[in-house]
Amino acid sequence: MSGTKRISRLPDDEILKRNKKIDSKLVSAQVNLERRLKGLGVEVKPEFKVEPPLGRGKMRLFSRNF
Repeated sequence: MSGTKRISRLPDDEILKRNKKIDSKLVSAQVNLERRLKGLGVEVKPEFKVEPPLGRGKMRLFSRNF
């Protein structure tokens, strides 16, 4: 059993804190990408955006049209 390690379960509040940090990084990365594309003259379609999670780390695409 060399090389295998038991995964310890993190407390829920720690998981949620990490997920929130990841979500904020995703949103900022998306905004930066849109800015760069607009700078290059590429049209960015606003239909699909990343929304903060609905539950435990789940992401969903949503439309701005609603």
